[in-house]
Amino acid sequence: TSHACGHDGHMATLIATMFKLEEQNTKSGTATFLFQPSEETGEGAASMVEDEAFEDFHPDALLALHNIPGKPLGLVLSREGTFACGSVGVRLKIVGKTAHAAHPEDAVNPLLLSKNFLDYVISLTEQTEGFALVTPIALRSGQKSFGTSPHKATLLITVRAAQSEDLDLLMRKVKEKADDLRASHEAKVNLNFEEYFPVTSNDHFYSELRDVTEKLQRPFEELGVPFRWSEDFSQYAVKHKTHIFGLGAGEDMAPLHASTYDFPDELLESGAEMFVEFYNRLIKDES
Repeated sequence: TSHACGHDGHMATLIATMFKLEEQNTKSGTATFLFQPSEETGEGAASMVEDEAFEDFHPDALLALHNIPGKPLGLVLSREGTFACGSVGVRLKIVGKTAHAAHPEDAVNPLLLSKNFLDYVISLTEQTEGFALVTPIALRSGQKSFGTSPHKATLLITVRAAQSEDLDLLMRKVKEKADDLRASHEAKVNLNFEEYFPVTSNDHFYSELRDVTEKLQRPFEELGVPFRWSEDFSQYAVKHKTHIFGLGAGEDMAPLHASTYDFPDELLESGAEMFVEFYNRLIKDES
């Protein structure tokens, strides 16, 4: 299977940046390149930050880019504050009690409990001040047996929000609801949070990014609202000053994760030039 998000192109862009910096023969500063694995599960950045070797890593800035299909090729996109939503996967396992379909009162039907849980979680978005979204992903239960109700079910949901406090609230309420189901019904209820992505926030280097785009004469778009998808680059912001920006991959480009998606080679040069100029701008500030 393919994640089809362009991270092969992102890594190739870093290699192109390395060559450009070597050609530039800069006499000051140090550039470190992070070839991070496992972006698609949210575990890559977290494992790097938690690694003992990372404790000795003290960069002045951490920069990243992500290609953006549907936007003009080479267009730079960014915003102050939240760049991309935080999200978490919710896995709810319920083991109830089966019964004849003619006597549902004798059963503890996990499908009904799953629906109760899902309806409640969806309603939580109305309690958040900022953007929040709940997406049902899968419900696995039962078999082709019209005369018998199922005894277990697994429900998968994705919860996302544009503000950290809203995502924290949603996760807390989700856990409380699972605890309530466990206490008020004769069912075993197990809740797990998986693939957690914190909110990605650009709290640093926005003015520097604007300077870079102007110097390179690149078209720029300030995002009105954050991207709804999530990015584990946010893990680095816990200890370091970070900034992530988008690069348009073409208006006719297939969307991220589509089977026909293909990273445009033209972005290798464009992205590398952005990184090099960003580096030069930060080095200038330090001197």
